[in-house]
Amino acid sequence: DVSANNRALVARSTDNGNNWTTVELPDANSAIYSLALNPLSLNMVYAAGAINYGDGAVWRSIDGGGTWSAGLNLAQERVYGVAVHPVTPTIIFAASDLHVWRSLDSGISWATVLSSTLFGIGHGSLWIDGVNPNTVYAALDGATTLYRSQALGELGTWTNVASGLPEIFALSGNVTAPATLYIGHQRGFQRSTNQGASFTPPISGILWPDTNIHIIAASPSELNVAYASGPNGTVFRTGSGGQSWSQVF
Repeated sequence: DVSANNRALVARSTDNGNNWTTVELPDANSAIYSLALNPLSLNMVYAAGAINYGDGAVWRSIDGGGTWSAGLNLAQERVYGVAVHPVTPTIIFAASDLHVWRSLDSGISWATVLSSTLFGIGHGSLWIDGVNPNTVYAALDGATTLYRSQALGELGTWTNVASGLPEIFALSGNVTAPATLYIGHQRGFQRSTNQGASFTPPISGILWPDTNIHIIAASPSELNVAYASGPNGTVFRTGSGGQSWSQVF
């Protein structure tokens, strides 16, 4: 059956993924594009998405995803990415295709810190450098341009570091090597070892340019280890900082 009051579902597990329950977001006709956890308080979770499939929102839960409230609402602009500062988790970033917003109070209030005039239907992606957390990356302009701020995302501190990239679905980095970035897009995976100035495909493991990569997750504790989602539910792993990959699922 199709309901006229569809709500996005957040699935959560409290036993290391063995069992899952779902919780509905409070807004009708909503969709979720990404999630982020407060690293110092895992009961605080943020979800980026859209209401009525077009108006952007960032929802916040303070009870581990049990209940949710909206803290950022935007007309006709979907929010694709959300990221929590790894050291000062009251600082939150959110991104659409055209803007980056920053909150200094755990998502209660927000201010625009980066705007683009090049409209495109893409995915706003974010990455906060775990080694140098004042450095923030964002993909805008139809997710084909990579911007960087080295001043905690302050307005006026963003620079264009790479343009004309394939539409970026995922943006991450090597948590132990701050100059290394990972991007996943409609043509596969690429990495940069110079803070996004140039990107190269992997040597092996993920087909180029035929593999859509929508999610990249870097290990917070293992050197050069990251995981990427591939087509048809496949999962790839790298232990070489993205130079080569092997399918693990």
